[in-house]
Amino acid sequence: MLLERRAVSPMLLFSTSLLAVSAYNYGFSDQAFASCQAMDSFTRQFGVYSESKDEWKLEPLFTSLYNCLKAGGQIIGGSHPRKARFEQKFGC
Repeated sequence: MLLERRAVSPMLLFSTSLLAVSAYNYGFSDQAFASCQAMDSFTRQFGVYSESKDEWKLEPLFTSLYNCLKAGGQIIGGSHPRKARFEQKFGC
């Protein structure tokens, strides 16, 4: 038999499910950031105006920093020692 009783435990199923849901939520978060970058108002506020093309553009450096620093912020925010106090104070 492919799946023996001792090979699959409830904790293994729980851990696998938790990792799958976490991966889905992280991808969902990435899509939300991409949607923000695609908005005209975001481009006008954080972009630069090109007079030759008569349009607003985001600089490539800004876009790459915006995408990579988001992950670093999530790691730092999730492991910060005062996270519990912040959650208690603001109900997050």
